[in-house]
Amino acid sequence: MLWPDVVRRAVKVGADREVVGVYPRRSDLPRSVFRERIERSRSRLWFGGYTSYFVWLEVPDAAGVLGAKAEHGADVRFLLGDPASPVTTSREQVEDTPLTLATRIAMTRAEIAKIASAARCSPLRPAHRYVGLDLR
Repeated sequence: MLWPDVVRRAVKVGADREVVGVYPRRSDLPRSVFRERIERSRSRLWFGGYTSYFVWLEVPDAAGVLGAKAEHGADVRFLLGDPASPVTTSREQVEDTPLTLATRIAMTRAEIAKIASAARCSPLRPAHRYVGLDLR
């Protein structure tokens, strides 16, 4: 892709900068970087992904790790898509995969519920039903 090279040339990157790296897709991020960021985080772990299903695949014992961080006072939050929204239904039709978005969201919600229960923290609560933009 062209744009990451343009961004890399225009933005100062490196460990001493606010922008440490630029990845056009989550799948381009080396797994080790994602795991290290979670391990090193102490006060805030916020995940914004339509399903955030990848967390449970990429991080060994993710529920245990995040639960322990929550027990020690870390602010652990997930922003997820609404499994019942028309946006989800539309994306599922486009993706046409056996493991639907709604299923992946439900699996993430189940994992988050385990964390909340184990860490004795606030249960899941919806912030917004969903946000969708039609750019057609």
